[in-house]
Amino acid sequence: MSDSDLTDKPPFWKTSSGKNALIVLAIVIFYPFVHSFLIKQSIEGPAPEFSATYVSGESFDLKDYQGQPVLIHFWATWCEICEVERPDIEKIAERYQVINVAIQSGSDKSVLEFAEKSNMNPGRIVNDKNQQLETLYGAHAVPASFIVDAAGEIRYFKHGYSGFKKLNAEFNLLEAEPPKSNN
Repeated sequence: MSDSDLTDKPPFWKTSSGKNALIVLAIVIFYPFVHSFLIKQSIEGPAPEFSATYVSGESFDLKDYQGQPVLIHFWATWCEICEVERPDIEKIAERYQVINVAIQSGSDKSVLEFAEKSNMNPGRIVNDKNQQLETLYGAHAVPASFIVDAAGEIRYFKHGYSGFKKLNAEFNLLEAEPPKSNN
């Protein structure tokens, strides 16, 4: 190999493989910072009150769930992680109260069609078209799960995949705790 052959070869970072490696490296380096920013944007303490209407047409208020724990789960029709997580959320809904909040997912009709196609209970899905709940809860990434205890306090939240085992364990912890007194 001559010296001219070495000078004609582009530097690694200018090659396709090099560019891909730099992108992966940037994601690995910046993900913890982005993730911690998203978590800091989420709320803690008392769950923000809201009223909404399920895509089935029934109106409700979060106060309607007081006295029992509830999972407020943010997802989107286009979210691949949400698709993987969906059976676990539906399994949790067999045991506990769940409010599914669709964000950035189109019209009520399209969310309802998606729910029916995906075997989701449309009687527990809110289409957050105006991003009111997304903003209220700081759920700017999906999926995002918030467990609110019987007293209305957020006791668990996570951006990203929350499987059945983890969510069920969190609900079991709430059930094992003695009731809080209001003194």
